[in-house]
Amino acid sequence: MLDLLRLRTLQRFGEFGTISATAAALGYTPSAVSQQLAGLEREMGTALIERTARSASLTPAGRALVARSKDLLALAEDIESELAHLAGTVTGRLVITTIPNLAAVVATSLISLQADHPGLDLTLKESSAETALLDVTSHRSDLAVIDSWASPPASPPEGLRPYLLHTDPIHLTYPATAGRYNAPQTREELAQLISSHVWISAPRGHGSRIAGDHFLEQLQAEPLRRWEFEGLLTIADLVSAEAGVALLPELVTRAHQERLGRTTLPRPMNRRLTAVTRHTAQQQPAITAAISSIRHSLRNPSNEPHS
Repeated sequence: MLDLLRLRTLQRFGEFGTISATAAALGYTPSAVSQQLAGLEREMGTALIERTARSASLTPAGRALVARSKDLLALAEDIESELAHLAGTVTGRLVITTIPNLAAVVATSLISLQADHPGLDLTLKESSAETALLDVTSHRSDLAVIDSWASPPASPPEGLRPYLLHTDPIHLTYPATAGRYNAPQTREELAQLISSHVWISAPRGHGSRIAGDHFLEQLQAEPLRRWEFEGLLTIADLVSAEAGVALLPELVTRAHQERLGRTTLPRPMNRRLTAVTRHTAQQQPAITAAISSIRHSLRNPSNEPHS
């Protein structure tokens, strides 16, 4: 009888090519990966890995099993998900990965969910959006809560299913001491406001940075750049400390409402907050309950995000 955990380990080895990379992807030690692969070889009664002092590679039998493993593992999870859906009980282990600036709201929703369903074993982790998606793909996590600043948003990797949680408006955010601008501003007034302050953003390559650079280009504004940070919560702290101005989502700025001013942009901008799970796990009651709970908390936040 095939052990599905061991089979998944072999599948990841076929994908990553080394014991150490497989261990990193699965969250195991290299020794644990080696033991899983050796156990699978005993079950199959044949060598699946060719080992040398410095490397390991798939044998022909290993390559054949890897080629079939994706369909086998997907079918097994699909069956488990369907049976859990028919049972209708919110139980079992559920691992969720979220981006840091949503962690407080997501955690609050999951505390309530855990209280309502004592049979649910919940774990919440923080990571970047890229790592969160990789965790779901590699079965280290069951659900990823991420954001997208792109319009339209990029499609998730093959085998994953996104669920829209919330559309979060983006505002030009500045220190409250710069004056209140409650009404929408003209392009010229916005350009003047931006040019009179330091521009704070994420480093190059981040979704918020790409969206922000496009916004500045369209506005034909060239502010002084002095601060670059990955965390949106850190950027909000800097703006509230009068270090400069930035584009920030509404949910991020709520913790600093008294110290921040916000203005509507000439062309509305939003980030999409989504939950992503595997197609084969989407019927799991625990996953559907978590998505519903997180969606409610994001649209009706009672606790503000904090750094």
